Amino acid sequence: MLDGIPVPGLKAAVGGLLEVLNGVNELVDNDDDLLKLIDHLRLLVEIVSKPILDGKVRPNISLEQRVQNLIENIDKITTDAMKIQEQNLGSKFLGRADNASAIAGLSTAIDRAVDRFQVSGTMGVEKGIGDIRDGVERVENDIGKVQHELDVIGKGVLSGFEEAALNAIYPRADSARYDSGSQLSSAFCLEDTRVALLQQIEQWVVDPNSRPIFWLCGMAGTGKSTIARTVAKLLDQRQFLGASFFFSRDEDDRRRANLVFPTIAYQLARRIPSLREHIIRATSPDVCTAMMRTQLNKLIVEPVQRSQFSSSTLVIVMDALDECANESQITEMLVLLAPAIRLIQKTISIKLFLTSRPEVHISAEFREPGMQAVSNVSILHDIEKSLVRTDISRYVEHHLQRIGNLILPLNAVWPTVEEKEALINMADGLFIFAAVTVAFIGDTKYRQPKQRLRNLLSDPDQKHASASLMHLDVLYQQIMMASLPDNDKGEELEELKLRIREILGTVVLLLYPLSSQSLEKLLGWEEYTVEPTLGPFHSVLSMTLDQTPIRVFHKSFPDFLMDKRRSSDHWYHIDPIEHHGRLALLCLTHMNTSLRRDMCGVGNQLVSELGDVESILLTKVGAHILYACRYWEAHLKEAEWTDELGAALKEFCECKIPYWLEILCLDRKLISAVLAVDSASKWAL
Repeated sequence: MLDGIPVPGLKAAVGGLLEVLNGVNELVDNDDDLLKLIDHLRLLVEIVSKPILDGKVRPNISLEQRVQNLIENIDKITTDAMKIQEQNLGSKFLGRADNASAIAGLSTAIDRAVDRFQVSGTMGVEKGIGDIRDGVERVENDIGKVQHELDVIGKGVLSGFEEAALNAIYPRADSARYDSGSQLSSAFCLEDTRVALLQQIEQWVVDPNSRPIFWLCGMAGTGKSTIARTVAKLLDQRQFLGASFFFSRDEDDRRRANLVFPTIAYQLARRIPSLREHIIRATSPDVCTAMMRTQLNKLIVEPVQRSQFSSSTLVIVMDALDECANESQITEMLVLLAPAIRLIQKTISIKLFLTSRPEVHISAEFREPGMQAVSNVSILHDIEKSLVRTDISRYVEHHLQRIGNLILPLNAVWPTVEEKEALINMADGLFIFAAVTVAFIGDTKYRQPKQRLRNLLSDPDQKHASASLMHLDVLYQQIMMASLPDNDKGEELEELKLRIREILGTVVLLLYPLSSQSLEKLLGWEEYTVEPTLGPFHSVLSMTLDQTPIRVFHKSFPDFLMDKRRSSDHWYHIDPIEHHGRLALLCLTHMNTSLRRDMCGVGNQLVSELGDVESILLTKVGAHILYACRYWEAHLKEAEWTDELGAALKEFCECKIPYWLEILCLDRKLISAVLAVDSASKWAL
């Protein structure tokens, strides 16, 4: 309990944090109530206006006056509703209680106006009386004015809560799309490799009698993501792709299964006009943040069933299910997919292409009778060894030839047949071994391909490697040892090892990748420190321009660094719990030091009036502070308690919450505050 924690005042501070949770929920409820009120106004205007505008009712002076009075009442209510909507999110949060009362008052005012007019009875009694052209014209003008205002404010609610229509499908993970800029765009199958497997998948897509789910299962490093990305690209080119979601534990949005169905619904609505209207109608904050069963039914299954969509086949590609951070979530998702796909198949042909490692919780679901009835399973590491060896041989030959042409003299004969065969044997069916090897050997900064290949092939130290990944571990050990200069000794060498371990631990545990400059600011390092430190790691990290985020090439590298069985005896082992604690402390410290009122200088402007909000945040706040605001809680919940961390959390709760919420409002992530506050309070309690 907090009473026993040696940080005076933390219990009260966390209590204040819990008040934020209630406040954010109240804000969401207000927006939802305001949207319902506007829909009520729209319906009322339609009831009054349609008979007149259609010419079915010719109003006399009495009816004209009644309509005029009702329109004036609606106009006033609309104006009051617009005043609430035009508040920025910060003002809405602070004034949420007053707004709730005002919205309730507006609803009462509508009821009173309707009672006075007695819409349904009066319109029928006075049908067909008199042709008062001037009065009709005035009524039409007033109706048009109110309808326009309602359209404006209606759009404002959607854009004020997350943006209009499609963008209201939120939260979602835009970076999870197969062709997102955040992914390695070159990671597709080399031409003339994986030919048989790709043909098998193509036949599954076009065969109307094939089972609707294809699960490609394979061990780490067998090339599943490259195949999935290639499949998605080919399907996209042939208009078969419905949506894609590529899990990655390197990015927070891409490691959460509860974002899968909103993301897929968003992509389906973008791609298929006949589905768009039905998906938009189903969209609400409650649905997008609901349990996955509700998300799947409301955002995908029911819209598909209501649509008039016709197509030969649509395929949804989901890669790396095992990289979901929550095993129970991915298990729940698989449980939901089998019955859902059977329902959808009654309306249109939609198929799912899934990939993952053979993790126990995933494999167990594919052994269930219901899933077996709708699934094809292909075990990637069981594909005939000769076919995989041929593909890896072609890949290695292609890249080593490029390395030789780039670095070695024109007439150099390299590698020898024996060296190439030895390298292919070491790969032992793992494409990731071949990919990392050629990147390590061909690093143009060091220009020692012959020496590096020779060292790799002759390395005797395999005692720490697991049986299945023995050669891959040897390769990663080589990369780590090559990062240390031969002439550094003693204190300087230990400082370099510490710096390498700190930056690698940060890169592999970040929930969203940062550039070298932003990493330096987050870590509190001097400028131009990260790039020289990470220079030897181009074979395992994606690093290009200064402002380009640094990404891990393949998850087998973080696995190696954090697996006690594979690296605990070495200086480069990373303890995830310890490092998450360090990152949580860095995030809280940066927020406590830097957050202040109106950091972006936007005053009372609406978010919709600001233009490129992301650029404003990056310029005024900074990528490292923005990262801290978004992800401090995610690191905190993985960390162990320390007095220093508790004191930093206490200071944040007491002094910085309003400014943190202000940043989240601009970042359109206010809903995430609910989860963050709840999680942080549980960690502290």
